[in-house]
Amino acid sequence: MRSPFWSDQRRPWRVLLATILATTLGCNDATDSPLGPEPASTLAAATALAFRQVDEGIEFSCGVTTDDRAYCWGANQVGQLGDGTTADRLTPGRVAGNHRFLHVSTGVAHACGLTIANRVYCWGYNQSGRLGDSTSTTRLRPTLISGDRRYQRVRAGNLHSCALTTGGDAYCWGSNRFGQLGIGNLAVGRREFPVKVVGGHKFTRISGKNFHVCGLTSAGKAYCWGENEDGRLGDGTMVDRPSPRAVVTGQTFKILNAGGVHSCGIATDDRVFCWGGNPNGELGDGTTAGHLTPKPVAGGLRFDAVSTGMEHTCGVTLTQQAYCWGRNLAGGLGDGTLSDRLSPTPVAGGLTFRGIAAGYRDTCGRVGTSNVAYCWGLNNRGQLGDGTTMDRLTPVPVAAPTN
Repeated sequence: MRSPFWSDQRRPWRVLLATILATTLGCNDATDSPLGPEPASTLAAATALAFRQVDEGIEFSCGVTTDDRAYCWGANQVGQLGDGTTADRLTPGRVAGNHRFLHVSTGVAHACGLTIANRVYCWGYNQSGRLGDSTSTTRLRPTLISGDRRYQRVRAGNLHSCALTTGGDAYCWGSNRFGQLGIGNLAVGRREFPVKVVGGHKFTRISGKNFHVCGLTSAGKAYCWGENEDGRLGDGTMVDRPSPRAVVTGQTFKILNAGGVHSCGIATDDRVFCWGGNPNGELGDGTTAGHLTPKPVAGGLRFDAVSTGMEHTCGVTLTQQAYCWGRNLAGGLGDGTLSDRLSPTPVAGGLTFRGIAAGYRDTCGRVGTSNVAYCWGLNNRGQLGDGTTMDRLTPVPVAAPTN
């Protein structure tokens, strides 16, 4: 029988993730994963890859190097690493094909990448048509999505994916159970090919990790659509929306990120605002109370980057210091503990970061001028890329590639 995780039914978030971990992805709970020694930052090998960008999925990670090549590592039971196999990797492996990528985005069991030719390719599990190639066939290698459009950004969600054309139009494909395709119609269950988001908005950014999506206009106006449990759309309600709804706020944003049960954005004054569910402190306001509209993160820090994971959030300040907050089971906050944090807490190690990506119970970031990737947190399938399956409470460098 197919695991209920792969269906489109609404499930409480922790029940959903427990199903992911216990069945389809076959992993152990973080408490069963051994905690390894914390290597010093000086252990980063000279042969390690230099990344332009990294992203965290569910139990796997991907990144694009400064020479435009995509690498992935971690769980691979449905081809989400894109290397033509279904074998897990404890260190980075090259995504198959000769594609040159600008960036990649990781979902639950699939990934998508944008090439330097502005084409979108996806790979991995294809239930609900989340790969956008007009089929439901799982792909072990990058497969071009349907249509002849040129894109500037792509984001892989849970059972869906979305991308922005070079003209700023949003297109989505895959499951539409909660309206996450943004086509204005909840009666449409799925689309296996890109369909245009309604409303006529022109977006510069798009983000959607779980069952909701947010887009940002050139004027800094935030819009969200899809599942709205816990108020993650920021429109002041908990009603699912099949078309973009304006986030209720007096702020204009320059960065927007949609996570598991919450969303966050960096305002034009460099402060982070978050909204939605907050059971583990994901909103970073010092409480566990949810908010239906944006509220500022505590501490008065000014940020250059923010990333919303499934149960935690991380950001990089203007001085290139990494901070995380929210759930810390398995050490995904990187502060050397397993304690949840209700407000921004420095990542240990004194590293300077140029980017950060929060996943399920793990996080990765690019460090210093070398652009070497460091990761921390849950590592039961090798998603930290350090050649082990030991959880890490502080950042460890991603190892040199295996191919």
